[in-house]
Amino acid sequence: MKRKSLITCFAFFLCVFSVSVYAQVGKSQLGKVTYLEGQAQLTNDQVTTPVGINTVLYANQYIKTAPKSVVEILWSNGAKTSIEPSATYAVKDLFSQSGGQALAQNESVFTGFKKVFRSATESKRAEEGGIRRSKAKADTMLNPDQLYWKEDKEITFDEASTYYEKGDFVKAVYAFKTFLDQQPMSEMAKYATFALGHSYLRINNQVKARELFEQFILKYSNDELRVQAESVLAKFPAVH
Repeated sequence: MKRKSLITCFAFFLCVFSVSVYAQVGKSQLGKVTYLEGQAQLTNDQVTTPVGINTVLYANQYIKTAPKSVVEILWSNGAKTSIEPSATYAVKDLFSQSGGQALAQNESVFTGFKKVFRSATESKRAEEGGIRRSKAKADTMLNPDQLYWKEDKEITFDEASTYYEKGDFVKAVYAFKTFLDQQPMSEMAKYATFALGHSYLRINNQVKARELFEQFILKYSNDELRVQAESVLAKFPAVH
């Protein structure tokens, strides 16, 4: 009887300890918000709180951005991640992948891709007879300080590629995503998908970047860019 009581007590304390550990893990501070445009919110166990500058992020939360909104996070490991409009991510997933070196270790791959990308883009413009028109459009696009998504309209591959070439990767993410949603069967979709994955890496969203390159390999299994996509994917940190 005494032994049974001891076992029961041990099981009880083990349960309490496990719950306590789980709670502490959930309360681990992983980073904080350092930039916010628009609106975003954090959810945890059906509790929703608005995001503001210096809002602390915890492992058991999800972060969601509203349309036309952007969040930048500074992680406890010193890395930074930007989150595009209309997106939802588990905070712990973003953090766990934030220290990956997939971008740095694939510099030569992306250098080669950008050459292919530029060639395909120029060929498309020439085919449409729009080289001069495209340049004029690029020169008269929105002020660099004005976010692209403040205008609700159709986005062309040419417009999305302009942000990509300028190195404005948060806008490039939004633009390529919108283009692919609007024209999923476009002949330029494969270039947009690869560039979107690269853009996600540049804003250090390795969760979404991994997903894009996995999708690319499946969808374009016979394309010459598959080898490059596989090379990029091989450098991502292991998922636990």
